[in-house]
Amino acid sequence: MKFFKGYNIERNFPRGVYLSPLGEIPSLAIARESVYSGELFIPVLSTSDKLAVLKVSDGKKVAAGDLLAEGFSLVKSPCSGTVCSISSCNVYRFGECKAICIKPDSEYRPWVFDGHGSNSFLPSQTRPQKILAVIEQAGVVCLNGILLADVLREQLKKATKVIIANAVAPEPDINTPAAILSVFPAQVYTGVAILRHLLGAGSAMLAYPHEMEPDQESAEIWDVELVPVSEKYPQFYPRALASTLVRQGRITKDNASKLAVFDIQTLALVERAVMAGRNAVERIVTVAGDAVSNPGHYIVPVGLPVSDLLAMAGVESCNCVVAGRSLTGIAVDPARTVVSSCCESFTVLNEMPGNSPDRCNRCGRCIEYCPACLDPIRLNDLIEVGNFNKAQEFGLFNCYECGLCSYCCSSGLKILENIRMAKRVLNENR
Repeated sequence: MKFFKGYNIERNFPRGVYLSPLGEIPSLAIARESVYSGELFIPVLSTSDKLAVLKVSDGKKVAAGDLLAEGFSLVKSPCSGTVCSISSCNVYRFGECKAICIKPDSEYRPWVFDGHGSNSFLPSQTRPQKILAVIEQAGVVCLNGILLADVLREQLKKATKVIIANAVAPEPDINTPAAILSVFPAQVYTGVAILRHLLGAGSAMLAYPHEMEPDQESAEIWDVELVPVSEKYPQFYPRALASTLVRQGRITKDNASKLAVFDIQTLALVERAVMAGRNAVERIVTVAGDAVSNPGHYIVPVGLPVSDLLAMAGVESCNCVVAGRSLTGIAVDPARTVVSSCCESFTVLNEMPGNSPDRCNRCGRCIEYCPACLDPIRLNDLIEVGNFNKAQEFGLFNCYECGLCSYCCSSGLKILENIRMAKRVLNENR
């Protein structure tokens, strides 16, 4: 035990489980030559208060960076080409939406994340509001489907003490954060520095899986503290991560509510927007699962049909494609779904677990594993009888939506599905 004393590694993340990968775990390499010659279907996302307004029509020639539409965010073209049609597509987290079909003038070769452009400026010498405007214009969207600019505006209303760069793997075979950090460390740390200056935070940390070896030299240059944490699921979730940092003595309980946690890809996109003047029109997307011949991380344009992405990964046939993670994602039709500005991964499966819901046998596993210390089956029972307000009293909105309750349920109950439905109904009635 003396050997580990100086490492302060959190191996006892309470509750949670060590998940088994559903297929081969992708290496940390990133495919930089994801060349594509087909049509792109650029999604035009909208919300009730941000309706989509198209700025182009059939037959119009566009250049890379041209404004295509306004809606949830500014929609810009990832390449030069011709608008073929206005159609529709399916987007994870948003459902059906309009799509602007573009035929690229030539083979599409994604920008490499390396290096800064001619528009770079020093963030530390720039007013925060100018940086915020650049991020908004670039259209950076967080993994949860919320505009980063909106998140930052809300965070500016608080006294942010610590910026956290979250490199923990969401699931074993969705190790996208570690891959991006390994290949583009300077971009990630620069993104941390930019947001630290913008929010006026006093310090910054990088939370990473304890088996990983991050770039310590870059961390020292940017004054980022390296914090190894457990790879136990769902350590990836911000609230779980905050609890671990408190237990490790890295932050105080008072500061646990004054954290700003950002995923690694968002930080890299911030660097590209602020330092290189590039729009968020590409994503690094992980494809994994037991039906994938070439699991890996692919730099692809927003608007790429998922069916074409799966072909890049060597998927010949499968029984199910899940947008997002296996425990919390949604099954999608790859022929109708496109890569969006908040895509992270697709899990492609041949073997599907059986799901024949039965009555709860009161095994207590959902309570034992719940990272939020809730009673998931009680919430489920209340929701099934329509008592959503009572479920709220028992901590419904404290649920991480990590999906562990459904994962470990020996009766096959759809607990997470019911919890999400109840939250949606309560939010709509507010």
